[in-house]
Amino acid sequence: MFVNTGAFKKLIKGAYNSSGLVVGATEDEYFFEGGFWIIRVEKDYFPKKEKAAVIELTGELPSSGRVFKAVKKCANQYLIECNPEWDIRTQFDEAEEEYCVTHAIYESGDKKVRVLQNKKNDNCKVIDEMFIKLIDFSALDTCDEGYPEGPVMLNSEHYLMYWSNEVMTLAAGIIKKEEDKELSEFLTLLGNVELKRKEIF
Repeated sequence: MFVNTGAFKKLIKGAYNSSGLVVGATEDEYFFEGGFWIIRVEKDYFPKKEKAAVIELTGELPSSGRVFKAVKKCANQYLIECNPEWDIRTQFDEAEEEYCVTHAIYESGDKKVRVLQNKKNDNCKVIDEMFIKLIDFSALDTCDEGYPEGPVMLNSEHYLMYWSNEVMTLAAGIIKKEEDKELSEFLTLLGNVELKRKEIF
């Protein structure tokens, strides 16, 4: 599993303390969703520290075929409907737009976002910097996991960026530049040049 334990704990706690942390299980996988991100991981490769962090917040892990939403100071609410957006491995496999992580960071107040640039047309997207800190090659448990591929998007109009290897897939929501005029202008300028790629792994 290519995630930093500390960053994972912060990610799930943030969801649990706000809109809620969705936790589900298939026969082979666990998946987690926090509003603007999704993680799927094979059960056999879900590390003990991350598993303990989930149980500490939610009190449990679901059995196969079950999904619940955990919110601070509320009882876990089991869900009936299965959201097709949780099938992020299929979405990753269908992704057509390849991006690279750049050195460019945009800061607004106490928030940092990282610029990702399309490898073909230099178009730029941004995601929260916490996802760059979340991805950690040194956390790979065994060599058979494989290094993650990504970031990729389904197409230029989609709203999720994906990384995936043999045992785990991460989907991170992009930040809409239309909601921030300064960010939009910043990205327009960057889109005219090929940015230096950051080797984060």
